[in-house]
Amino acid sequence: MYSKRARRVTACTALALSAGMLLAGPASAETPAPVAPITKPAPSFTVPKLNLPKQGAERAGAAAAEADPLLLSDLNGDGSEDVILRGSEGLLFSATSEETGDFFDIGRDDDIAKDIVPIGQQGGAAAPEVLVLSENGTLTLFRDAGPAGTTSQSVVGGGWQTYNKITSPGDVNADGRADVVARTLDGQLYLYLATGDLTKPLGARIAVGGGWNAYDQLVGLGDGNGDGKADLYARDTAGTLWFYAGTGDTTKPFAVRTSIGGGWGIYNQIMPAGDGNLLARDNTGTLFFYAANGNGTLAARQQTSEKGDWSGVVQFARAGNIPSTGKEGVYATTSNGALYWYYNSTTGGLDERLEILPAGGLDSGVALTHLSSLNPDGASDVAMLANGYLFVEGNEIGSGWGVYNTLVGPGDLSGDGKGDLLARDRSGVLYLYKGNG
Repeated sequence: MYSKRARRVTACTALALSAGMLLAGPASAETPAPVAPITKPAPSFTVPKLNLPKQGAERAGAAAAEADPLLLSDLNGDGSEDVILRGSEGLLFSATSEETGDFFDIGRDDDIAKDIVPIGQQGGAAAPEVLVLSENGTLTLFRDAGPAGTTSQSVVGGGWQTYNKITSPGDVNADGRADVVARTLDGQLYLYLATGDLTKPLGARIAVGGGWNAYDQLVGLGDGNGDGKADLYARDTAGTLWFYAGTGDTTKPFAVRTSIGGGWGIYNQIMPAGDGNLLARDNTGTLFFYAANGNGTLAARQQTSEKGDWSGVVQFARAGNIPSTGKEGVYATTSNGALYWYYNSTTGGLDERLEILPAGGLDSGVALTHLSSLNPDGASDVAMLANGYLFVEGNEIGSGWGVYNTLVGPGDLSGDGKGDLLARDRSGVLYLYKGNG
């Protein structure tokens, strides 16, 4: 279950969901009266223990030996890759092979991670560094991560919302540090070489090539064929997995792809497990392990969890999926004015409903719209339209919104890293309102 700290953080993400709303100014006769905000209920979730074979050199602890540069997310220094994950409510947790999961604290409760990329030891202590992409496109390096997280950080830079996937293939240029690749919305792939400077950890981007939008998952593998060069897996929308062997050439870091096989569409997230091995989760929440054969191919899968153990995880660090952008569930109203919330179960369905408001709690004159996140917290927001007034999360936006018959919050349409709003008027004209974050 959640730790006490995790519960406290969850309780801070309040939603003003009722007939009245929190108002920025005094209410008028036409403006709904303000009421106290209501907290979105937290789901029940327990991080299971990883059940993986040891990889790399066995170590007594991070202080006992130099960090293995081939391991990018060994949080407890035991010689095995660990996992950082994002739950459906937006909180980060860690899971290791030695213990059940813990709350992973990076000191950013109000700025939920959109993507999480462990990049191994980059020059700090014998512990991995972790890159975190925020909702507004800021990339931040967190230093010396352990199972409970880290708060020591340095900002890499802004503008990273131009990419819809960021991952680390491992060490591309054989300098002992893991590098980063990033893909733009139109499928261009770029390479960022590690510098070893924790205050400026990535160099200028190097163009790799186009066409990478053919894949719905990109998985930074590490060394999958034993030649000491960083490799990639990529899954296309037909479910075929492809292997890109590393070349060691920073201007052309990956060779021509080779097919690993089909049928990989049954997995919703695929991630590296160290030493060229893979983990894959299916829609039932079951985790499978694929051992590397040493040539880029994989042995038969091994089930490494009970069915459903890993449901409720929206995102695994270093997984190949596109980053999270909010909308972690579904709201539902009843004819008698009750309001319910369903969390995304990550199994293709929804968890059991949680009551937000009882019968009679929602006035019939209030129209609700579920929006992708409009601020840096990464959690979905709610717009409320009453008497022509628009409110988002209790904040009064203004009057005159009754001219619209549809409001939609699709996410970032303008590419500036901030969620936007679409509004359609009664004559069918569509308007874009760019969000300011």
